[in-house]
Amino acid sequence: MEHISGLMQRAHANAEEGRKLGDAFRERVAKMSFADLCPEQPWYCTGEIRSDPKEDGLETWIDCPHADSDCPHKEPRARTARAKRLRQLEFGEEAQYPTWERVPGDLKGAVETYRETLEERLNEGDGLTIGGNVGAGKTCCLALIATAIMPTRDELSRGFAPGKLGIVYTSALKLFNILHRAEGDLGATTCDLLLLDDLGTEYPSGFALSQFHELMDERWANRRSTVVTTNRQKDDLANDASIGRIFDRLKQRNPYVATAVQSQRQEAKVSDWKQGPPPEKPREGGNERA
Repeated sequence: MEHISGLMQRAHANAEEGRKLGDAFRERVAKMSFADLCPEQPWYCTGEIRSDPKEDGLETWIDCPHADSDCPHKEPRARTARAKRLRQLEFGEEAQYPTWERVPGDLKGAVETYRETLEERLNEGDGLTIGGNVGAGKTCCLALIATAIMPTRDELSRGFAPGKLGIVYTSALKLFNILHRAEGDLGATTCDLLLLDDLGTEYPSGFALSQFHELMDERWANRRSTVVTTNRQKDDLANDASIGRIFDRLKQRNPYVATAVQSQRQEAKVSDWKQGPPPEKPREGGNERA
């Protein structure tokens, strides 16, 4: 018993020492100027300050006192956080830095309204079906919707995982291949919001198609929201024998919006190679936790 009592006393003493060191670190940071705290490159800014174990006697992180003020790194920091979020959801590199400039004008209003009312849309099981040509910016629309719900710094500090927000992003082809191999469904059946890219480009087997019908039927029955992109026309989807029934159900809760914009992708030219490498992309914060 004496041994256990001694261990408890030492643990209490260590905790008290840690609290004092933490308080001293917070006091030191509070006295520092913005210039002293701020990293030289904005994409290294995470909105948190890391202690120096040698100077402060402990290793910890605290919120930067300037993070929620008029910090000039606020938007770059938010952009980096959105890109990290999209990587977690397995969006491709091209879609990890979405901008409203890349959204066709005839889609912008619908996507903005969906994002702004996302909580209500999820409660009602509402989605969108976004039609348009290849390269028109449809995946960018999905990326903007995916980042409408972002974790707070507190959630990140507690070990945020993308599944906690109930969003799954996948291409229809990838989902069909997984269903064909009977390797699960990526969580697509039960997630709160399914972002399904390029419906109509898959080449389904009969088994995969039956599994997809079951998946979509369950989502529809439980009022789970699905946002779909496709490069096929509305009438074409409705008359497709393989997915016509799915589209018929989707249209009850998914307004169909389409763009006439052609592909925004630029054609590569050999002459571009002579202009040197493209500018370096912003990297994730060097001040970020491992």
